[in-house]
Amino acid sequence: MGMAHDYLCENCGYEAEFVTEDFDCGMDGAITTPVVCAKHGLVQAETGLNYRDPDWDEGVSGSYPCPRCKRQSALWDRSTCPKCGKPRMEFHPLCGEIMWD
Repeated sequence: MGMAHDYLCENCGYEAEFVTEDFDCGMDGAITTPVVCAKHGLVQAETGLNYRDPDWDEGVSGSYPCPRCKRQSALWDRSTCPKCGKPRMEFHPLCGEIMWD
């Protein structure tokens, strides 16, 4: 099961689309998580972890490579805007959520 939202910064207007909540596991076991890349902003990074492994959470780290530039990027804290740095990111008021299996 997966879930994604669109986010909007209430301070500067920065928008991020289809961002998963945390570590997201799909049917194939791949796990992604939102990270903040200095060049590309808020993006979904492949963690290389597999939730089917009973010890998958032992491999969790604080950064993963950006899928676009491969630069190590810090995990997103679910509130700080990657553009202005203010803790004002909220679910986008005009967009819903996307859920999938």
